[in-house]
Amino acid sequence: MGLWKNRIGVTLDAYLRQTRDILYETSLPSQVGNLAGPTRNIAAVDNKGIELTLQYRNNVRDFNYNIWGNVSYNQNEVTDVNGEQIISGATIRKAGYPLNSFYVLQSDGLFQNQEEIDKHATQPGNPRPGFIRFKDINNDGIINGDDRVIVNASGALPKYNFAFGLNLDWKGFSLTSAFQGVAGIKVYPRANLAVPSTTGPTPPGNGPATPGRQRTRTPACPC
Repeated sequence: MGLWKNRIGVTLDAYLRQTRDILYETSLPSQVGNLAGPTRNIAAVDNKGIELTLQYRNNVRDFNYNIWGNVSYNQNEVTDVNGEQIISGATIRKAGYPLNSFYVLQSDGLFQNQEEIDKHATQPGNPRPGFIRFKDINNDGIINGDDRVIVNASGALPKYNFAFGLNLDWKGFSLTSAFQGVAGIKVYPRANLAVPSTTGPTPPGNGPATPGRQRTRTPACPC
């Protein structure tokens, strides 16, 4: 849609994209051994969302300029995986959730003292005060893979994409710039992102947790 003698342009699009027969490796019963199943066309994924684009263009004598920007919102959902759930490391593909949702233990803060550790469910890694405390989801007294939960956010596709730019032109000389970014995507922390004090510098004013310093966002080093 053009406004003000087409100097202002506005475009709003809505979409629904359905992808079917995606190739995925199927599961085999554990009784046959640690073998991968055949690759079959079993998965289906829906992407739906909206995209807004704005543009303003004008000129002052020989000087022409164009300012533009767009933002889009996308909702991704796995609709079918042949009744299966496909787990790969810290992610899962399961109907009803975004593609490659995280499938991880749920944090419940940091252990404050030894008494708290003794009362908590058995947790691997010989936890000490300052270590991350995980929730015992199934209440069996043991923290393991059965306590993982699905985080309703994709590790593969962002919810938001945005971009903006500027185009300038004067007597045959031009300058073009463009910037883009994403938001609404989760990243699984590893190495320094998970425990920055292990091999990298300590964040200013926020050192790792110790028995004498529990109010921190950085867990103790599991080393």
